Amino acid sequence: MAESEANPAPEDVHEEDTNAPGYKHQNQEDESLNKYKQALLGGGDAQDPFPNDPRRVIVTELALVVQDRDDVTLDLTGDLAKLKDQVFVIKEGSAYKMRVKFFVQKKEIVSGLKYVQKTYRKGIKGDLSKLKEQVFTIKEAAPYKMRVKFFVQKGELVSGLKYIQKTYRKGVKVDTSKFMVGSYPPKAEAHTWSTPIEDAPSGMLARGDYKVESLFTDDDKNEHLKWTWKFEIKKDWA
Repeated sequence: MAESEANPAPEDVHEEDTNAPGYKHQNQEDESLNKYKQALLGGGDAQDPFPNDPRRVIVTELALVVQDRDDVTLDLTGDLAKLKDQVFVIKEGSAYKMRVKFFVQKKEIVSGLKYVQKTYRKGIKGDLSKLKEQVFTIKEAAPYKMRVKFFVQKGELVSGLKYIQKTYRKGVKVDTSKFMVGSYPPKAEAHTWSTPIEDAPSGMLARGDYKVESLFTDDDKNEHLKWTWKFEIKKDWA
């Protein structure tokens, strides 16, 4: 019997159906996207400005721009730790903007660049523990009240806001005050609320430091803010 030869299986060939619905539309979109990318890239052989730097985006300068004044710039290519010692001076009420200078390299498009800026006042931005270092001075027997400023957002009414304040002297709780703040709607402007006026303690035994634990809550027991602060009762304001 003659040795039979194995017949190889036919190749599985897939041909692109150029008449399929949406093919031409998709192809046109791809071509448009490629043209857009080429336009952004410039289509040339531009050299990387920082060939030894592996980063694609290199930010080199931040500038404070005020109309009719010289720009004030920060060099971001050196020791960034030293920038903490440089201070921008801005006249109150003046209009200004920040300008950033940067390079994009490695022949790639960078999408969705964002600039995020966090502003701090006296070292406080979110770190409420630092409030313990700040002390209110209250003259003994002086009438005073506390005012709270807050925002309501997310399109929902907040019901039964409460302000609870616990006061300690030398580790011993000497007072607990609970105030009904009320219900408030969301709006772009801040709401303000104040405690009733009361007289500060007086006398030699009342003078000294006090620690306060404050809580802003509501009927649903949400803790909107909880923080600790201090005040000092003195014979005079100084």
